[in-house]
Amino acid sequence: MSQILSIVRSYISNSIVLRRRTSLFLEMDDVDDLDGIIEAHSRYLGQLEEDLFLNEESTVKYLLRYYTTFRLKMVDPIEARKRFNEQQKTLANKDFYDTKFFEQEEERIRLEELQQHLEEYYQPKVKTLNSKFVLLIRDILDILTAPPRKLHYVELALRLDFTGFYQHCEI
Repeated sequence: MSQILSIVRSYISNSIVLRRRTSLFLEMDDVDDLDGIIEAHSRYLGQLEEDLFLNEESTVKYLLRYYTTFRLKMVDPIEARKRFNEQQKTLANKDFYDTKFFEQEEERIRLEELQQHLEEYYQPKVKTLNSKFVLLIRDILDILTAPPRKLHYVELALRLDFTGFYQHCEI
């Protein structure tokens, strides 16, 4: 569409406007006052109008008539194409969001399964480590609080606080 308008514009500027512009410049060279320049310009515009639209042999008039007819015939296909493109975009967006939601749901399910598998796998190991830790701490406390030890070891053993550890491990 823009190519057609470009061709019409090129034809108008090369065949009519440039030819008339040279005559305008020649007339303006002969005139010495502002009124003469205004009259020359008015004649130039009148000649342009005549060459473009009033002349029976004007190609521009026929080109514009054909272009107008062509545009009128193209309105329905253009509108149909616009509606089709809009519907296609709507469907693409809908499919994209549906696909995205489906993929997110699959990822969530996969993560839940992985978490469950990890819990099943590591739960016995955590229990074993916890029981060993409890036994080791009990042994340390027994050693520190045994009678031949000095009193500061007993106080040190009584100051040990494992509450934070158990809260951190969620035990």
